Amino acid sequence: MAHESFTISDHDTTARHPKTVIKTATGSSSGSVPAEGDVIITMHDYAFFPNIYSATATFVGNCTSNIDDTIGRFGVANLGSSSCSYVVRWRYITASNNPQIWVVRDATSEIIGIWQADDPPHADDPFKEVPIRCFDKDRNPIGIPHYIEVPSFYDEFLATLKEGLPEIKKRYSIREHNVRPKRLPQNVIFGKLIKK
Repeated sequence: MAHESFTISDHDTTARHPKTVIKTATGSSSGSVPAEGDVIITMHDYAFFPNIYSATATFVGNCTSNIDDTIGRFGVANLGSSSCSYVVRWRYITASNNPQIWVVRDATSEIIGIWQADDPPHADDPFKEVPIRCFDKDRNPIGIPHYIEVPSFYDEFLATLKEGLPEIKKRYSIREHNVRPKRLPQNVIFGKLIKK
């Protein structure tokens, strides 16, 4: 049987599913790594390798003991004696546009980390794992993770997120909700991101 040949214009139709109709989205995380501490970041099952920026922190691995897991995870460790900031951005293949936002704050309500992406990291259970976790030098978890509802100013928030955590802290704060979504883990608080 002979192979049928197509020109680019013949192939570039939605019926033939060219790469131009593949849906992709970008995820990102930014925050502060405590002195001699680290931050673990969870990406997506269909994520490409991220762009990682930090002036002084070190990229580390070994973030899960499940050898069959394919979800991208990595850590950013701070070996210095004072906190440092980081910004991570990645692209991934997606099937929807349902933004998810997670925020981590410390005991004084100071925002220490933010994670966002257009799909949950786990398709069957979006609350299976908190996408970002902060640890001190002794590997004790620090900070309180919040699952944040999607704000009406989401695009504006994403633009601010690209500017880094200092700008986020200037412009936004967290307000806690009394009602918790079903299946939300006990160590996660449901909140709302609001403009200051």
